[in-house]
Amino acid sequence: TKLCSGSIWGTYLMINSRMRWTIWGTLLLAIVGAQTNRVPLIIDTDMSWDVDDVAAVCMANALADQGEAEILAVVHDTGYPEGIGMVSTIMHYYGRDNVPLGAFKGVYGRDPDGKNWVTGRYIPDIVHRYPSPVKNYSAVPDAVSVYRRALAKAADHSVVISSIGMVTNIAALLLSPPDTISTLNGTELVARKVKTVVWMGGWYPPLHPNGHATYNFACGGSFYGHGLNGGDDGCNGAAAVGVNGMPGSVEQIFSDIGDSVYTGTSLLGCVAESSPCRQAFVDNQGPQIRGRCSWDPIVTLLAVRGVDAIRYKRAGQGGTNYIDPNGANFWRSGTTSNQSYIVPGSTDERAWLGAQIDALLCMPAKNQTPPVRPVTINTTYVRSKGFNCYGPRGDAPGHGGKDLESPPDASCGQMSIAACQKKCNELPGCMAVTVSAVAGKDGMFNCFRKANVVLGQCVAGTEYDTWLQRPWATALGFNCYGARGGSNAHGARDLEHPPSASCGNMPLNTCFAKCDALADCTGVTVQLNDDGTFQCFRKADISLDQCDTNSNYITYLK
Repeated sequence: TKLCSGSIWGTYLMINSRMRWTIWGTLLLAIVGAQTNRVPLIIDTDMSWDVDDVAAVCMANALADQGEAEILAVVHDTGYPEGIGMVSTIMHYYGRDNVPLGAFKGVYGRDPDGKNWVTGRYIPDIVHRYPSPVKNYSAVPDAVSVYRRALAKAADHSVVISSIGMVTNIAALLLSPPDTISTLNGTELVARKVKTVVWMGGWYPPLHPNGHATYNFACGGSFYGHGLNGGDDGCNGAAAVGVNGMPGSVEQIFSDIGDSVYTGTSLLGCVAESSPCRQAFVDNQGPQIRGRCSWDPIVTLLAVRGVDAIRYKRAGQGGTNYIDPNGANFWRSGTTSNQSYIVPGSTDERAWLGAQIDALLCMPAKNQTPPVRPVTINTTYVRSKGFNCYGPRGDAPGHGGKDLESPPDASCGQMSIAACQKKCNELPGCMAVTVSAVAGKDGMFNCFRKANVVLGQCVAGTEYDTWLQRPWATALGFNCYGARGGSNAHGARDLEHPPSASCGNMPLNTCFAKCDALADCTGVTVQLNDDGTFQCFRKADISLDQCDTNSNYITYLK
């Protein structure tokens, strides 16, 4: 269901802005009058490439600020090590470092060729630049132990789970044996402690027909590699275990609603740049946030406020949602189960729901003390000689960048490189400039501002140069190293002894600190380990145009 398109329900976009803001303006009264009984909430998220997970977790914190929810735990359900780091950044911003975090630490979460973790545009930026106590999953327990501990402490039949990702963690929870946390096995513990699970997954009428393997229940489909190395990856068949094996006492509500409600646009004008919620949308969509389909915020709001409170309707009560081993769901009519799915309301009701979510996203973080700003990267730039980075042009695909000018192939003028960089600093979302010399005008360049630059996808060996903001400008896929034996250097001088050695395995920030400790160090080349740490190789005299590309290394430049 991760397809955000103009469907028959896309008429939400036709709601005029005056109506949206009229509705939005009434929400202060609606929020003040919201329920006062805190819903004990656990969020299970696959936060990585899409930004609706960010909206859901940010909104849940606003609900907790309002006294509507008590967030018992947040767990991440793919093996991407920095996914839980993004969750930690959000929780830190809202002053909730005390909320337990956990992560799935299996092999599932890599792309189809198994070389790289599936991630999006915002996590590498925000996790590295914004403050948080957790940067990757090496700093948190596994998700099942966090689930078991949170459930064991909770009142019986009280906990609501918002499942807005894969089912890896819930399946493993149900199959977990008794331990020192609880004498109950996973199924018994869930039966005793969980009241409701609200699922983002499956297809349901009237929007979609049954019988399709959808994103969350099918482990992300073609976005992810499945069963790599010939074995189980921890996700294959997990939805069947989690949904079909859920104890009958637990209410299950299913949703495929979201592509009819766009939210997040208001973040540009209603919160400060220090908000990781805002920055995630900017990184994901560029400086002019268009809004994102609201699958995960709707499920999380439903988990806290209930179906009636979000003005949607139930259907299929008493029936059973059967999930096959491939993640396809089949709704079986009946009268005895504790299951149902939701169907969308009218156009006005969908607009009202979008305004509710936006209003919560715009609430100031109640417990943020003191306000913080991300680490600035706008002081200096590093040159990538010969690299031309640009976005799609007509039917032609992009090459490593998102254009920020209008039209996309225009420049923002002719100027010095310093003036061009200043214009980038002044434009939210800008992370680089691509320049070309103006013929006959020494020191003057055509200036093209860019976002989401991935140097490994840019065109190399051109008359253009791309300048990336730094410190710690990121060159994904670049392996820079010095001469080895009789071979020539590939874009750097090694600072370790022997030259091919690393200075150890460590968190990325520790690697940066080790570089800062050497006077000659101008950057690091790193390789991600399975435990979320990095092999750290310190470098000097880095020239990206001479480094190896399309590798499983990342080079960061000071």
